[in-house]
Amino acid sequence: MNAKVAKVIIWIFGLIGWLIVFLVDKTLLEDEGVKLYLNEMLIMFIANILLFWTFIVPIAYVVFWVWGLIYILQDKDEPLPLVSKLRIIK
Repeated sequence: MNAKVAKVIIWIFGLIGWLIVFLVDKTLLEDEGVKLYLNEMLIMFIANILLFWTFIVPIAYVVFWVWGLIYILQDKDEPLPLVSKLRIIK
């Protein structure tokens, strides 16, 4: 599995994709772009779970999800605003 496929799997399938990439191929964790998207999806997932009852977070999740998918399809490894300020995976 190459890095771009891993990024798409992470982004499209959310936590399940995150687990697939994280558990299946540890060599992908050396790619900075894959680590960036693993981190951002994990933060977005946690925020969505903790704050699902608010009106803003689910809308923000969809906006950032589309934004991240566009970055992945354009092959850009740019961090998403606000989301990338937090780091879980270093």
